[in-house]
Amino acid sequence: MDEWMWRFLGKVPLDAINLTLGDLGFMEEILSGKSAIARPEQVPGKNFVSANLAWKEAGKACPWKPFLILEQKPRGFRKTWKIAVTGLAAEQGAYNRSMVELRDPAAALPEVLAKIREKCDYVILLTNLHAGAVEKLVQDHPGVDMAILANHGTSLNPPRKIGETALVESFDQGKFLGEIALYMNGAGQVERLRNRYIELNSSIPDPPELARMAQEAESQLDAVRMKR
Repeated sequence: MDEWMWRFLGKVPLDAINLTLGDLGFMEEILSGKSAIARPEQVPGKNFVSANLAWKEAGKACPWKPFLILEQKPRGFRKTWKIAVTGLAAEQGAYNRSMVELRDPAAALPEVLAKIREKCDYVILLTNLHAGAVEKLVQDHPGVDMAILANHGTSLNPPRKIGETALVESFDQGKFLGEIALYMNGAGQVERLRNRYIELNSSIPDPPELARMAQEAESQLDAVRMKR
């Protein structure tokens, strides 16, 4: 997380974002009131989730949630679906942890599943854990319907099943937009899913405002490179 990502989130709101240790340097600057571009009260509105990043500061509400429950009405169905989204952060070395504790994912996942499984129709896990760790977690703790991995993936493979969990990988650095379609039977149960990756190349024009932001960011990077 940095200034440019924060500004981007202000223009393109997302339903849920997995918070990681790598985001916390910039996040702590905001939460401590030292940021020139964002205020602490703006953080909860960004829809960050994490089941294993615990807030240390007593007496203050945690600025992110362990999970969010979204409501969607599938095409052709009268019933509104409740979709729970939670997140797990991976160990990432010597990041500043003055405001948070990184809990063991194997302890955090069953705790959050116990709170959400009966309240919703579908559970999505967002994580930057390695694929092998995620596979073991969902086998040991059933209840996750889909896990979306963001860990420098460069694979365009279709989803694979680990028990009852579909594992999907996002592509590194946002070079492809991932789309997942769920196909349901008459009883409202997911029978299959399909994903596709849309390459974000020059054939897809940038929205003008985001294009200007990208040019500004590139100019700052060029200035830094010239000083080296």
